[in-house]
Amino acid sequence: MSKPLTNKEREVLECVLKGFSNQEIANELAVSVNTVKTHLRKIFYKNSVSSRQQLIVKKLSVD
Repeated sequence: MSKPLTNKEREVLECVLKGFSNQEIANELAVSVNTVKTHLRKIFYKNSVSSRQQLIVKKLSVD
């Protein structure tokens, strides 16, 4: 089971699942690209994945 995500991490994850790039996520959430990358690293860690593709596959197969 995945560790719980923060509200901001959930927002980033939703954008990833919609196919947004890091820049598009940053624009959508009014944060910097570096902040998006930090959230993604934490999301990857909490979900035991090492890439965006693995994260998408995991989330789509679970949900």
